[in-house]
Amino acid sequence: MDDVFYILQLVGSEPAGEKTLTDAHDDIKAAVITKNSDTLWGTQLETWQNDTKIVKYFEDVYRSIGK
Repeated sequence: MDDVFYILQLVGSEPAGEKTLTDAHDDIKAAVITKNSDTLWGTQLETWQNDTKIVKYFEDVYRSIGK
């Protein structure tokens, strides 16, 4: 294990014991939805960033509008 680093983060605490698939179904479903929504959002954001028809207005440009 030389030159190897592991970064761990506690994200929750579950009591020890067995859990049936029916009991874990909601947790599994929530995890899948979260993962898929992150992936879909990233894909959509990349599409918007690569779209040349989208115009970016910066503060110095729109500050003078209406003066």
